[in-house]
Amino acid sequence: MNYKKIYDSLCQIGKILREEYSYTERHHIIPKCMGGDDSVENFTILTAKEHYLAHYLLVKIYPKNTKLLYAFGMMKNFNGNQSRNFSSNAYNKMKLSYSLAMKLNNPMKNKEIVFKSIKSREDRYLNGELNRRKLSEQEKINISNRMLGDKNPTNRFPENHNFKNNSYVKGKLCYNNGIKNKYFYPSDIIPEGFVRGNKPRIFSKLNEENYYG
Repeated sequence: MNYKKIYDSLCQIGKILREEYSYTERHHIIPKCMGGDDSVENFTILTAKEHYLAHYLLVKIYPKNTKLLYAFGMMKNFNGNQSRNFSSNAYNKMKLSYSLAMKLNNPMKNKEIVFKSIKSREDRYLNGELNRRKLSEQEKINISNRMLGDKNPTNRFPENHNFKNNSYVKGKLCYNNGIKNKYFYPSDIIPEGFVRGNKPRIFSKLNEENYYG
């Protein structure tokens, strides 16, 4: 099947005056992720159903373009002005494409984006826009009770918590050298470069000079 030909025909239909439709959406004929711009010539006017089909066809034409896969996955999101009906097959394909796009191009796997996100939140704490919630004494007791005995996940699923019998042993204290954590008994000789506490948070590792400078 010639998906490119079908897509071009669909976009051409959208160039016709469409006042008979109460709701329409603008669509980039050449997607912006592929070099398209916001010029009038690069826009077509589609119904919600046609817009969904247009993104579905783009995925068929360019199956390895993760940005198009992501855009198609986002077609499930809607607001009060949009109305899209999904068959079970269409919904399944949409979710699969969205999942693939997130695996291949997840923004939270980008160190720069993660740093900006963490730094933004830290700045909001410093400016007083956000307040860290403090646990009440009762909440602390409840959390502690949930972790006692067989309720503790490390006891229930020891195969998933190998560290319990490795790096961590009751009575040891955590030290770090800025890269990794190690546990030592109070009587142990601490290796050079290790200081008490956990390793630094990710934002200070990513861009310590810019953050603290």
